Amino acid sequence: MAGLSAERCCAGALSAAIIDSSSMTLHGIATLLQNLPVPVNVVWQERQTAIMAVRLQQQPVDLLISERSGVGESDKEGITMLLNLAAQLPALRIGLFSDKLSQVQLCQLHGMTQFSLLSRKASLIAIREQLIAIALGERVISPCIASKLPVNARALRYLWGELTAREKTVLRALIAGESIKAIAEAQQMSIKTVSSHKYNGLRKLYIDSKFERARFISEGIDLDHN
Repeated sequence: MAGLSAERCCAGALSAAIIDSSSMTLHGIATLLQNLPVPVNVVWQERQTAIMAVRLQQQPVDLLISERSGVGESDKEGITMLLNLAAQLPALRIGLFSDKLSQVQLCQLHGMTQFSLLSRKASLIAIREQLIAIALGERVISPCIASKLPVNARALRYLWGELTAREKTVLRALIAGESIKAIAEAQQMSIKTVSSHKYNGLRKLYIDSKFERARFISEGIDLDHN
């Protein structure tokens, strides 16, 4: 499919590109983007990641909304090309529909802040809200995707970098066997504040159940080293 001319990009609007193997889906996403409250102009639409990579080298855009691979491409090939694009165009924000990616791929992409991880299983209203957030410069992880991230050392090391220094301090102390009360005294914080850092840190690691929390603390994963 021929790319849309870059000359159509409106002054002051964000420029966007779309990759999808379905022409119908391309049209649907383009319509959705062009009707956001944030001005967005769709510059390129392609059914293959390889062709889009060439387009974006010629005319970079602000946003790229993509499925994991295009026509005739494996998921591995598609993701590799998207990772290369992210490295070559560090200002590019990528919204990736990630439903069928492996846990390793999800963990890798989650560790790269250029990527927002979207899900086709979300409602149209939810996807629209997520596209607005991406257009405004926020990073989005769909709850449908977040729930697939595994609780293991590899995944947690990717997520660990998103915690604040205080959250890391509290979780390290818990792993070392210290109690909430002991941490509060050592860090000169209230028990409520320590508990809040614990809750927020575990939430960012997508550790929700009592079993997962207990396993995380008992296993003592060395999160500061790969």
